[in-house]
Amino acid sequence: MINFSSHNQQDVKSYALREALLEQMQAETKQFTALLEEYTERDPDDEALTQRLCQEIVDVVDRVLAIEGWESSLFLRNLMKPLIEAKEQAQERLEEMSGGSAEHEQPVILEDH
Repeated sequence: MINFSSHNQQDVKSYALREALLEQMQAETKQFTALLEEYTERDPDDEALTQRLCQEIVDVVDRVLAIEGWESSLFLRNLMKPLIEAKEQAQERLEEMSGGSAEHEQPVILEDH
């Protein structure tokens, strides 16, 4: 007979939480990947599109960061690092665009890790 100790019960709960978090994060990551592809293929001179895509990237990452419990998993924290970096780059790009420094604009490369 299997004795289900409180430690084992905690492991099962932790595993279930990680599975649910991973499922949510994978759905958001699909949208994020599609945005990155659209960002890469866009006309660099289309500032309205660039601004919209950067804002959508920020919004997607914010939704992922709002998922409770991801900080407790090393795997999920490592998964979040490139998303957070892309969000920071998108925010910098938005700030550059709102600052009106289009003359000295440097391209921001959003990487898909």
